[in-house]
Amino acid sequence: MINDLLSQFGLNDKEIEVYLSVLQSGPVSATQISRLTKIKRTTVYTVIKQLETQGFLNEDIGHTPSLFFATKPDDLQAIIQRRERDLEAQKMLVSQMIAELKPLTKEATIPIPRIRYIEEAQIEDYLYKQFPVWDESTAQSTDKTVWGFQDKQFADKFKQYIEKHNAPRLQKQISIKLISDARYNQTEVAKKNYSLLEIKFWERWQEFTATTWVRGDYVIMIVLNEHPNYLVEIHDKTLAHNMRELFKGIWEKID
Repeated sequence: MINDLLSQFGLNDKEIEVYLSVLQSGPVSATQISRLTKIKRTTVYTVIKQLETQGFLNEDIGHTPSLFFATKPDDLQAIIQRRERDLEAQKMLVSQMIAELKPLTKEATIPIPRIRYIEEAQIEDYLYKQFPVWDESTAQSTDKTVWGFQDKQFADKFKQYIEKHNAPRLQKQISIKLISDARYNQTEVAKKNYSLLEIKFWERWQEFTATTWVRGDYVIMIVLNEHPNYLVEIHDKTLAHNMRELFKGIWEKID
């Protein structure tokens, strides 16, 4: 139960294991954490850094080596408060960006990227609203393929959308090639055989923390591993081209 709750809060399996181990053991060193969890010490340092960034672990540098202690359950509310402050700062930044970009749109002789920020409550409606727009852009592209990374959390939360997204598009000849991680096999949608969808599993999936698609001239990023969730859409042909080439390169290197 607690593992599911922490997973919904945005922690991955290793982060959950390390946090619970430190919470139960009290202040411990990275080496001790590695012994408790059976996770390689080099990986433990990466996990510790992530948990510190998220507010779940704290470091006591008064000891040699440093000791790490878990944020108490009663203090976890502070994590939400910090995320809310970060989100407000992002909103202000986006507003400033829009204000700065609007004048350039009228004067520029080259296309200016169009950026949209969608808050958590509007994500699902926006996905359905933009579905035909993204589809049409993909259909008009030289490479009629949706490329990207799709995580387990998206598959769990938006099963119906995935069903529609993978419906036959024979008239447009669109295909979908996505990278994911082995946890994707635990989802309901993974059990279905979609003729248009190919998925390859990448051992370095931890480098990605959000579902990211390249669909025609659009790059879409959906962040579900932290709250509040959000979606960012960038409409820019050059960026989309380069991101598409990046995902194609990764795809070709995966066995």
